[in-house]
Amino acid sequence: MKAPSFFIEDEDPTKLVMQYRTRRRGFHYFVQGQVKEIAKMLFRNTGQLDNKLEAKLLKQEIVFDTAVFHFELTFKNNGYQEYLQAKETRSISSMPIKANILFEMFPFCILFQNDMVVKNMGSALRNCIPQMVGRKLTEYFELIKPLIDFKYEVIESRINSMFELATLDEIDKLRSGGGTDSSHSAITSELLNLDETDKTLHIKGQMVYIDAWKLMLFLACPIMKGLGSLIYTGLFINELSMHDYSRDIMLANAQTDMEENLKKMQSNQEVDAHRKIEQKSTTLKNKNDELGYMFLPTPIAVELLQGNDPSTMVKKCEKVSTMLVEVDDLGTMVSHVKNPMDVVNFMNNLQSIFDDLVKKHKCFKHEKRTEYMVETGASAEVENPAEIMSDLALDIMEASALALRDPSNPKKGVKIKITIGTGPVTCTVSGSVIPTFNVYGVPVQQTSLLMDECKGNEILIEDTTKALLSPLFKIKENKSIDGIGLSYFIQGKAERKSLKFSDLKTVSSVSKVDNEGDFSQSTEAKSEPGTAAAIRRVSVSQQQCCAGTMKSGVCTVI
Repeated sequence: MKAPSFFIEDEDPTKLVMQYRTRRRGFHYFVQGQVKEIAKMLFRNTGQLDNKLEAKLLKQEIVFDTAVFHFELTFKNNGYQEYLQAKETRSISSMPIKANILFEMFPFCILFQNDMVVKNMGSALRNCIPQMVGRKLTEYFELIKPLIDFKYEVIESRINSMFELATLDEIDKLRSGGGTDSSHSAITSELLNLDETDKTLHIKGQMVYIDAWKLMLFLACPIMKGLGSLIYTGLFINELSMHDYSRDIMLANAQTDMEENLKKMQSNQEVDAHRKIEQKSTTLKNKNDELGYMFLPTPIAVELLQGNDPSTMVKKCEKVSTMLVEVDDLGTMVSHVKNPMDVVNFMNNLQSIFDDLVKKHKCFKHEKRTEYMVETGASAEVENPAEIMSDLALDIMEASALALRDPSNPKKGVKIKITIGTGPVTCTVSGSVIPTFNVYGVPVQQTSLLMDECKGNEILIEDTTKALLSPLFKIKENKSIDGIGLSYFIQGKAERKSLKFSDLKTVSSVSKVDNEGDFSQSTEAKSEPGTAAAIRRVSVSQQQCCAGTMKSGVCTVI
């Protein structure tokens, strides 16, 4: 809110003319009554019980957005009469003062003549604008208050008003003679953390006519918001006026600003720390959810999140295909490896490639301790699970031939054994801490029996799976197996799109093994990011590792 302004236009022993300026409308009647009440209090306190003030509105006008009201206050102006008597009896020699002392006491004063030419200035203002002496005051300053013309005769008529002047240009430019050190200003702003929008110098004070000099003296003090304004002017604390509280106010404001900035910095640090903790908590929660439900299909995980009891989540599926994948003669290969990390990298790559292909075919991998097992039809309903599983088996076989090689002999490929069974199963969710999705039934037993008869680089299926496959698949009849019946080989599929070596996702980079078994260094598969391979379960079958022998179990690789 902009405060209203009051000042006296004219005064004599019987009355005075008061001007009231405000941006708010409708308060001049309130001011008129308020002045009368204040006069009653003053007269009563000074013993002038017979004195009475009458207020009369002479005129009102609108100047820009400001309303100006002129009141005539009629009363016995005893104070003015006493002033006139003291002025007549006052001797000029009673209080002698030299000009240089006056300019030291008021370092921001300006002495100018009737043509507005500056004759002299205070020491501080001379440091700020040294070139102003001998030039017109209007070339460097504009009049902010009161709202009158910036002319000598007008100033002389309103000499009892408070005047405020502001430089026409930024003070740092005036101080440097028209140029400015942008680097200095930028460094200053950065050090003080200021957002200065107005770098002009504002001074306010009283106009005093010096009769002995026939000149007008503007006794001013600077209006500065803080230390930043002081630095822009090139001044120091000791150069401010001694007779006012500018120094104390500026230092107090600077102290307050620094304390507020310190509190703000501490608050921001606490907010940042809280945000980091919250983000870390969210990340850990997401990881915990992922780890907790990585053994569950998405629909089952959603049901558990909704609060369903795992023990009640049991269902039967009539047509489900399961697949087992094993590396032929893995124990012998591992026993010849000299560096245990070669085994770790091989198993990580195998898991990464197979898991990526399982995800692409929208199947579900069951976390088993000693074997790689995949199913489709139980975790999600599909039209023909046997075809989906057979396509996945062909891709796994081809990917193994492209990217997997013997860890004991990098120039030699590995042989993969795959079995597929189809039939009815029972699905359950077991475990309260880490729930796990399991399937039990004929296909699980069939794949286990078929694996005992399967050899390297073979995809072995039973009769039910074969009956569900389309004619595009190349099927070859195999021998009859106890508990299974007649078995078959899947040798390929017509119009099948071959895999690209560059599309295989591995944990560590591997080089391509061509069809003849030659080792090629020219092409590398894409390595899986570390976050995608955060925790992997690696099946190990009687692996010889370092100095001891590791029996079948689970090796967790991070």
